[in-house]
Amino acid sequence: MKSPELNRIVQSVFDKLVIQTQKAYPSTKSMSWKIRIKKDPSVNAFCLPGGKLVITTGFIETLKTRIDTNISHEDL
Repeated sequence: MKSPELNRIVQSVFDKLVIQTQKAYPSTKSMSWKIRIKKDPSVNAFCLPGGKLVITTGFIETLKTRIDTNISHEDL
């Protein structure tokens, strides 16, 4: 993504997901956690083996709409 603010928000949410996952499943601490953004208009996000998460630009645009309407990412 070209927007540093959206990248920051996506990374922030991802980091929180990783922390909670590692608390619930300690064996996941050794995974190489990474997030990838896929250029796709659909609203979708999914996990792949080994701690990889894919989120689509359509999903991010939905987040952006919420940000533009002053809905905090903390509320997501």
